[in-house]
Amino acid sequence: MLSKLPPPDLSHPAGRANYQAELQRVAFGPRFLGLAALMLGALLEITPLVVRADFVGGYRIDKLGWACLIGGWALLLATVLFRSIYHHWRTSQH
Repeated sequence: MLSKLPPPDLSHPAGRANYQAELQRVAFGPRFLGLAALMLGALLEITPLVVRADFVGGYRIDKLGWACLIGGWALLLATVLFRSIYHHWRTSQH
C-alpha cells in the first residue's frame, strides 16, 4: 500500500504543474505498452493488404492484430482507471 503523502498543493501554478507531472508518471509502463500494442495491432491489420501474406508462424496475421488491439485498449483503460484511483486517493487525504 502507498504511504501517506501530503495532499497536492493546487493553489498555485507551480504546484499544479508538479502534480500534473506526478500524474503523468503514474502507470507509465502499462500506458506505454498499451500504445505499443495498439500500434503493432494496427500494423498487423494493414500488413496483409500490403504484403499479400495471411500467416506468420502458423497464425493468421489479422487474428494477431485483433489480439494486440484488444490487449492495447485493455491496458489503456486499466491505466485510466488506475490513474483515477490514484488521483482520488491523493486528493482525499487529510
